[in-house]
Amino acid sequence: MFAPKYRIKIVFKELWLIFFTIVRYYKLIQGISIIERVESEALKDNRKGKSYFSVGRRRRRRTLTIIVPIAIVIVATMVGMFYMSGSKLHSSQMVLHNHVQLDVALNGISMPVPAHIGMSQAGEDSLLYGDHSLDQYGMQGMSPLHTHDDKGTIHVESNTVRDFTLGEFLNIWRGIDTNGKTVNALLDGKPVTDYRNIILKDGEKINLDIKS
Repeated sequence: MFAPKYRIKIVFKELWLIFFTIVRYYKLIQGISIIERVESEALKDNRKGKSYFSVGRRRRRRTLTIIVPIAIVIVATMVGMFYMSGSKLHSSQMVLHNHVQLDVALNGISMPVPAHIGMSQAGEDSLLYGDHSLDQYGMQGMSPLHTHDDKGTIHVESNTVRDFTLGEFLNIWRGIDTNGKTVNALLDGKPVTDYRNIILKDGEKINLDIKS
């Protein structure tokens, strides 16, 4: 995982290289233009040198038509490398870390929320890691929505700032069967009808009371 200061150094280094390349080739083009103007004035005074100077200009133009596309390719490659390096740094850096308390009751009986939901320790357990569609946002070996223990704490640890919902967590943890059942949900003590769309925010407490 890269420290923020190191990331900033890499960004400025890439931007400086791009700027330096553009300035360098801009000066090259300017220099060629100045030379052509001088030669043009010389031709007016010495028509005998017309053929020599014309050949020189044609050669420089041909050289320029080769150099400019190469310069464009170099700049484009550097920009691509810049964005690729930024993407890699971004994927390894946790930028969102929330904790949400989830308590579940089934027919009035408290139901534990298992440990290692959404983590590689779950292996091929489809009940603990039933959905991998969010893995791109998580740290290595885990979903961005997971549990470390059986205390009911949902950890939201993501490399991207975005909203995650309770429904997405329940897609990962498929140990609750709500089909054909009544689900009464409370968010910080207040009733919520669409519990699956509850956005998981830091410090929230969610209660699900499931009845057959």
